Amino acid sequence: MPTIELAGKTYEVDEDGFLQELDKWSEEFAEAYAHADGIEGPLTEEHWKVINYLRGYYQEFGIA
Repeated sequence: MPTIELAGKTYEVDEDGFLQELDKWSEEFAEAYAHADGIEGPLTEEHWKVINYLRGYYQEFGIA
């Protein structure tokens, strides 16, 4: 399984780059992943609204 290293930690991801162990997700992970994906600066309140909505939706329905 592919892995990525962010902020000195290694994470298992699928072929599309999605985190495989959801219990490993943290705000630190999200910030590091966003930075690695080209988003400059800290995530904004608007980013967090979308992230938290999608996380809740996935937890409820198992699909994003």
